[in-house]
Parts: sequence; C-alpha cells; structure tokens
Amino acid sequence: MNSHDVAPNADLTPDQIKLVKWLTDAEVQAIDNALLSNTSDKWLKVARVVGTTMMELSIRVEGIPDA
Repeated sequence: MNSHDVAPNADLTPDQIKLVKWLTDAEVQAIDNALLSNTSDKWLKVARVVGTTMMELSIRVEGIPDA
C-alpha cells in the first residue's frame, strides 16, 4: 500500500455472510449488470463506477456492507 491507500475492509461477519448467501442468482446478476453498465472503454476510477452503481441500483439488503 502507498500513502494514498486506506486500510483494507474488514472481513464480513458470519451474519453478513448469511445475508450475502441469501441473494438470488437474479439479484447478483442485476448487480453485475449494473456495475458493467457503468464501465467504459476509457479508464475510470473504481470508486466512480461503484458509487454511480450504488446510486442507481434498487437492490439494497439491510445488513450487507457496501464493501
């Protein structure tokens, strides 16, 4: 890591892992499709792609962290 990096995200808790496993294949596919729709053939910061997707995506499961 360099001086611009932040500490890595903490591991998911057992309860968070359970919530992630409850996502349906369709929900995971929708998240993947939304992420890919916000990419470009030009360089973009990952934070921009993820942040834009988070604002647009209607699938939000309480208890699953954004990371």
